[in-house]
This record gives sequence, C-alpha cells and structure tokens, in this order.
Amino acid sequence: MLSCTPKDDGNIIVSSRHQNWILKVNYADGMGDGNILWGLGEGGYFSLKNGTDTTDWAYAQHAPSFFSANTAGVFSLGVMDNGNDRIFPAGVTCGSPGAPPCLYTTVPVWQINESAKTATLTFHQIVATALYSNFGGNAEQLANSNVEYDLCGVETGSYAYEVTQESSPQTGLNDARHWHKSLSRFPDSKSLSRSAMAMNSEKELLRRLTGLCQLTNRIGGWPAQAFA
Repeated sequence: MLSCTPKDDGNIIVSSRHQNWILKVNYADGMGDGNILWGLGEGGYFSLKNGTDTTDWAYAQHAPSFFSANTAGVFSLGVMDNGNDRIFPAGVTCGSPGAPPCLYTTVPVWQINESAKTATLTFHQIVATALYSNFGGNAEQLANSNVEYDLCGVETGSYAYEVTQESSPQTGLNDARHWHKSLSRFPDSKSLSRSAMAMNSEKELLRRLTGLCQLTNRIGGWPAQAFA
C-alpha cells in the first residue's frame, strides 16, 4: 500500500492495489477512528465522468498523487494505473477484433468532488501496449504542469516520460536492464539528462543521475539512454 496525506483535512489516501481501490481513511491528524470515508474505483463510492465505466478506473494501481493545490473537497488526483486485471463493460471481450487489448497501462488524473461523489477524468494517458507495466511506478505533476510518470515494470526494463497535459511526449529516460519502484525529479533534471547523454559515458551518467532521481529497488549500475 502507498499513501498520501491531504493537507486540508489531515486524513490519509491509501492505494490498495489488490482491491483496485484508492481509499480515504479517517486519520484526522492522528485523532481519527481509522474508518474508510470513501473508496475510488470500480464498484466504489464515485461515479465516473468523461470516461468508460468500468474500463477507465485504475487497476492494480500505485502511488496516488495530488495534481492540485486543494487536497480535499474538490481536488485533482493522479495515479499509476498498472492495469493488471482491468474489467471491461458487459459484451466487450478484450483482445478480440475491434476491442481494447487485455493488458495495458494508463495514467489517469481525476477531478474528485467528495460531496457530489464524482470522479471526472481530466487527463488520461493510455500507454502503448508494448510498454505495459505490471507493477510499481508513479505519476506526478511537475512545476510546469506537465505530467511525469515511471513505467517500472515493463518486460524490457524501466521507462520514465514527461508529457504535457495534452499528452504529447516531451522527454524520456529508459533503463533496459533494471526495474525501479518509483521516480522523483530534482531541479534542472532536463539539462542534467542532456549533458549526461552528450558525454556518452555510463559512469558519468550514473554519477549525474544519482542526484537527479530517487529510485528504489535498484540493482547495480544504471546504463541508460536519455533523450529530449
């Protein structure tokens, strides 16, 4: 389980991956009773707007993250939707001609209205099936309002991308040898990745990117290709 804490009401938002739900727990800055206030996902407390129920909820998800200054009431929430056991509407057989593939990963951002119990998709990056990531990863909004996400469970390795809110690719990193649980960005990361690439040195790239990314579950060195 991974969680984030709303600053506006002191409760906790928890990702329960194997239930395909994101839960809000009554923590109240340590004074709450631990009861579940709501569950976000297929069959949960919210109705999905601007998307397809049941397909466009998150499945086997990781790392909920706030995409707005508000963190309670009406606010934006993003997540890494790994998509392992996605449910499709009645009559849709995934993988059949004209139907969606069975396994694919997405990065959804919903505007949550806690009182109206609505979750409106405002951003939805549907990742190519070749980059299906079956575990881990995260999605965050950067200071420039772009979205950065980490695909750490791809069969061929780990990939990180920055995209605009209109979903056009901006920059990317990939590590075809290792898997990373999540990724965090430090200031001036773009210039660092460019200079590391220009040096064409795995040793120098590792040294520079150590100051760029906090990556958990990393094994050994990081031979990577960075591009912008």
